[in-house]
Amino acid sequence: MFNLTQWQHPLETLPTSPPEWASLVERWYQLDAPSYLLCQSYWESKSKLTAPPDLILLNSPQTSFVTDRAFCQTLSPSKFVHTLPNVRSSALLQLLEWRGPLFSFVDEKAKILKYAENVLNKTPVSRIWVLQVMEQPVLKVDWCVYEKKNTH
Repeated sequence: MFNLTQWQHPLETLPTSPPEWASLVERWYQLDAPSYLLCQSYWESKSKLTAPPDLILLNSPQTSFVTDRAFCQTLSPSKFVHTLPNVRSSALLQLLEWRGPLFSFVDEKAKILKYAENVLNKTPVSRIWVLQVMEQPVLKVDWCVYEKKNTH
């Protein structure tokens, strides 16, 4: 048995001034919009998060569509680097000061949620954050926080 808390965090426009967390993330100003949104959504969601996760599942099913196209048009490495889900998560992990396990996926959200439920049911893991980055039609992060219910 587990509790599931969900919310969405959209990004309307990129800010023109440094975010509150700028000093905690190296070269924050080089982040692509999805990477920036992962950090900003965490920062604004801290009050909803009761404790750090045991595991983070990052799902970016549209990870490379937009940025791969931009890379092909410019051949600029800066347009390519953040298409990789593990790189996309590095700024968030800096902000969290967290070195726990992270699995990156490019799949359907339902499959990732099922995977999270299986991990909770079959392992000692008690808290999982599932973050889904969607780039179209609106850039947003869907948060799903799973926590095992205390059965004692």
